Amino acid sequence: MKRKIKVILWGLGNMGSIIAKELFKKEGVEIVGAIARRKEKEGKDLGRLLNFDKELGIRVTNDAKSLFETTETDILLHCTTSFVEQVYHQIKLALEKRINVITIAEEMYNPWIKNQELAEKIDNLAKINNVTVLGTGINPGFALNVNNDLTPFSYIIPCGIKDVNITSMKEVLNKEIDMKTLKKNIIKEFKSTL
Repeated sequence: MKRKIKVILWGLGNMGSIIAKELFKKEGVEIVGAIARRKEKEGKDLGRLLNFDKELGIRVTNDAKSLFETTETDILLHCTTSFVEQVYHQIKLALEKRINVITIAEEMYNPWIKNQELAEKIDNLAKINNVTVLGTGINPGFALNVNNDLTPFSYIIPCGIKDVNITSMKEVLNKEIDMKTLKKNIIKEFKSTL
């Protein structure tokens, strides 16, 4: 039998909780720890926080450093915030403990765009410790910025998550969006990343 990939979750908000629930469905993954940013979640069982009908025996902590030092893990699944400057110290802590990192922070899809200095520090730390950092940049990020009116796709279930509905960003923003302007802005943003 193949060894399971051991995962620590950091961030149990909306996105982190959705991802955690999906991970529990995977056979090759074992969640071995969970870190919450909010103090009121500390000490609670992860199963209860995810609204499972049973406890899982995984106590949520606010002390990432201690968890990294006492728990064998392969990957940190990082779901705390969006900005390179805010996630840098969290990611650094994991890299220093030789833990691979997957982060949903939007700016981490290409951190050099927003903060070259911190991006280089993260890159160097990963190389020195022989681990990796994958920034997916979806928190929910670009997915909500591409098209402001998604009503033609209202019957699509995104990413297999059945309790999430796609809606019209036009309604959410409460304004009409000029498609020419939207297209121009998307092209401008993509060009700025080259």
